[in-house]
Amino acid sequence: MGSVPLSLSPSASTSGAGIDVTSVVSQILAGESGPEDQAKATLASLGSEQTALSSLNVGLSALLSSVNALGDITGAITARTASSSRTDLVTATADSTAPSGQHTIVVGNLATGSSYASDAQLSATTLLITGSFNLQVGTATPVTITVDSTNNTLNGLAASINAQNLGVTASVVTDANGARLALQSVSTGRANDLTITNDTTGSNFNQDGNCSQRVVDGGWT
Repeated sequence: MGSVPLSLSPSASTSGAGIDVTSVVSQILAGESGPEDQAKATLASLGSEQTALSSLNVGLSALLSSVNALGDITGAITARTASSSRTDLVTATADSTAPSGQHTIVVGNLATGSSYASDAQLSATTLLITGSFNLQVGTATPVTITVDSTNNTLNGLAASINAQNLGVTASVVTDANGARLALQSVSTGRANDLTITNDTTGSNFNQDGNCSQRVVDGGWT
């Protein structure tokens, strides 16, 4: 413990009236509390500095997260976007190497689907010759279509083919010559071209009539 200076009034040392104990004790306590008060002030200052450092740390962490999110800092500067005036025909994307400017794409022709039509029958309910034929979509494995007593009409055969979900839509088309079975690929382009082989039903499927067409791929320049 350090020494505490005491201030005694002159009357206390010469009059013989005694020492002012209260004053002495107060001075002693004040002297003793000085270091404690200084320590409290220092702690308060350190607490303020710690709060400021914590706030700075939070800010730096947020900045680092933002920088990391950028990945390639130059990406946002060199990025390119592409848009199409006819998104129903052409869509586009661009990378950072794509030259800026407008580009014109001319669609020469749209891809078509492949279709077949059978010979005409008197009606959609005329009984067909039983038998079978192979139906192939693109390079998929050919599927054998059987015509028997359960489906040996144009209506029955169309329903039977549609139920198999082969990528082919079967329908009955009626014109001045009678009713025909029409087979149309669901998707367009040569990758979905239809092929019919080994027909023993006498339907004589062909691609050269009014109800059929040969597949064409789309073209553009």
